[in-house]
Amino acid sequence: MARAGITYSEVAKAAARLSAEGKNPTVDTVREAIGGTGSKSTIAPMLKRWKAEHQEQVIAHDVGLPADLLQAVKGLYEHLQQEANQKVQAAQEALTAAQREFAEKLKAATENAATLLKERDALQSLLTQERARSGELTESNRAHQVARVRAETEAASLVPRLEDRQNEVENLSRQLDQTRVQFEHYQQAVAAQRAEERREAGQRCQRLEQELSDTRRALTGQQQALIQCQVRAEQADWDIASLQSELATEKQALQKATAEHRELEKQAHALSTISTEFRTQLEQASNALTQARAELVLLQKEVPELKAQLASQEAESRRLLEEKSRLEGLIASIKNGNSA
Repeated sequence: MARAGITYSEVAKAAARLSAEGKNPTVDTVREAIGGTGSKSTIAPMLKRWKAEHQEQVIAHDVGLPADLLQAVKGLYEHLQQEANQKVQAAQEALTAAQREFAEKLKAATENAATLLKERDALQSLLTQERARSGELTESNRAHQVARVRAETEAASLVPRLEDRQNEVENLSRQLDQTRVQFEHYQQAVAAQRAEERREAGQRCQRLEQELSDTRRALTGQQQALIQCQVRAEQADWDIASLQSELATEKQALQKATAEHRELEKQAHALSTISTEFRTQLEQASNALTQARAELVLLQKEVPELKAQLASQEAESRRLLEEKSRLEGLIASIKNGNSA
């Protein structure tokens, strides 16, 4: 039977002595150390209390290491765990920053490419409209050129008509002059004849009166012919004025068509300049789009490298986590041994 009065101090001294000797303080070894007395049910809770108060010594004894070395290992483990956590956190932050930067670059490149595509489409649409407008102006210019040629042709055809009318007027004027000359000669002849008749005998008076009557009738005919010539001359003058008015109108139309043609040429030149500028802007937009695509290709080429860095960081994180798990397993095994 176990003797009565086994105290905690005896159990603690026996356990400490056994631990100092490098032995594992168990219920049996402690009971043996205190002289083989005491029941196991009495010694067990006291020994458990001592182990709880001297846990480091127990763990050191279980793993076969001194307490100070075990404390150093524990500090090293905590340091490695903290360093591993810091590395994992730094790797995750670097990965997040790289992913964010890549996403921003990709988004900027995509938006830039979309903007350049819209600008190219707008420039192409505007260029198409300007080409259509240039075609309409070309057709209008061609129509004005045809009208100008037609007006020039009509004006050229009116020139011979005007020359014919002028020649006709000149002929009528010559005829009028000849009639006047003939009338003057006739008057002179009549006056001479009258003088001759006055000088002649009075027996010729009746014949002279008869001749005078005939002369008067001829004069009346000549006067009527003169009136007709004057009427024809006035008609010719009116025709000349009308032709001159028509010619002035045609000249004004020709000048207007020429001015419109010059204006159309200026507009065509301006449109050509605008078209050249649009082509230049389109080329610049195409070059910018090409550059954006090249940058996008470079970014896409950087993706595998970033993925490789991410994989490397993930591998490092897994290694650190495995190291952490291994150390945690070691601590757990130490704790389990202590519990046993």
